[in-house]
Amino acid sequence: QADYFVKPCQIINGMSQLCALLTLLLAMTSSSSPSGYQTESLTQTAAEAAMEAELRKKGAVINVHVGVRPDGVRGLFASRDLEEGEVACWVPDSTILSEETVDSTLLGCIHEELSKGVSDAERGPYIRMLSLVLGYLLEKARGSSSKFGSYVAALPEYPQTINTWGSAEQNAAHAMKGGNAMEGFKVLAIRGASVVQKCASLWTKLKKTPPQIPEVQAAFFFVMTRMASLRMVPWVDLVN
Repeated sequence: QADYFVKPCQIINGMSQLCALLTLLLAMTSSSSPSGYQTESLTQTAAEAAMEAELRKKGAVINVHVGVRPDGVRGLFASRDLEEGEVACWVPDSTILSEETVDSTLLGCIHEELSKGVSDAERGPYIRMLSLVLGYLLEKARGSSSKFGSYVAALPEYPQTINTWGSAEQNAAHAMKGGNAMEGFKVLAIRGASVVQKCASLWTKLKKTPPQIPEVQAAFFFVMTRMASLRMVPWVDLVN
């Protein structure tokens, strides 16, 4: 359709809904095919083990472990039989990377950047998305001194998302979808890089180079693979 192009905020909200749907479908598939999915191999890394230990110290409830199903899907599995209504996994809000927990100086710069040039409907989702992307980049730069250090250290390498494809593959994907959604994210990446310049001292005082547009854009696509309801939730994000 000629009007297929959608704004990035619609894409962001749609991705969160899609992740929730996929989680439900995986759960349904797992429960309906017990013979295929009861057995899994353990794949917890040392970084994930350190993150789990820290989360437990902060009061998290973790009745799950990381594993890989025989069909190659990696995610969370119950570590024991759970009673009906029992919590499988819960982590404190303070451990979740979001607009509410991101560095206050960074958040102020995000609000300043988005005070103009966007509609009222766009501003909220854009603030939340930039909080995740730039918050992740800042906490990654902080390393072990970050309050999210164990979570960031446990995150995987960037997957091969569409931004890493060649031009021919990207053009084919855009043709199948009826539009180039990447352009909207490029605009957000530019705004994100502008935010970084406003508060570059957050990186320079760490003796780190503030991220430029390509790094911000790459982080956008990575965060899209991990977030749930515009938050990055340690451990629970493996459900996606």
